[in-house]
Amino acid sequence: MFKRFVFGLGTGRCGTLSLAHLLSRQKETYVTHELSGKDLSWTVDADLFKKYYNTIEGFEHSVVGDVSFVLLPYVPLIMQKCPTTKFVVLRRDREETIQSYVEKTAHKGTDIWHTSSTANSWAKCYPSFEGTTKEENIGLYYDKYYADVESYMKRFPESFFLLDTYGLNDESKLMEMLTFCGYSNPSPIKMHRNKGPA
Repeated sequence: MFKRFVFGLGTGRCGTLSLAHLLSRQKETYVTHELSGKDLSWTVDADLFKKYYNTIEGFEHSVVGDVSFVLLPYVPLIMQKCPTTKFVVLRRDREETIQSYVEKTAHKGTDIWHTSSTANSWAKCYPSFEGTTKEENIGLYYDKYYADVESYMKRFPESFFLLDTYGLNDESKLMEMLTFCGYSNPSPIKMHRNKGPA
């Protein structure tokens, strides 16, 4: 069976779970959220990626994919596997993203974005930096993430759709995104429950 592939990207804390739910509500579609868990690392591991990709390819739907922040470095490998793959990139406000990550990781008491971080099992899933505070390192992560996105968009211009997080509550934006993903009769659903900008 011919399959179409749709992957979602974004730093995390930007609506990726909502995007996965939205895509999976489309006809003949199965899109997971962070399927790889902590298996894939930011440093590309071709063997782990092959196992991950084979799992997705084995889904019994005509449109399959995953939404995960850690997929960004694997874009070239994904495009090698299927050059018609579509990527939806969510982008939330920089300061909102930083604050959301700070709140989410407060109980862990560690800066998983710092080069010295080895105790947390999620640390390998992110790039590392040498900022003096967690906020600074998350900001550096954010900047790198979207700089890399911009680079890939130039390299694969027909494959990327950039969507502001709050566009998940905009029916016209959702229709545009779903049409880009190849749906001829999409079913837009406003999924994102976070408040928009004041």
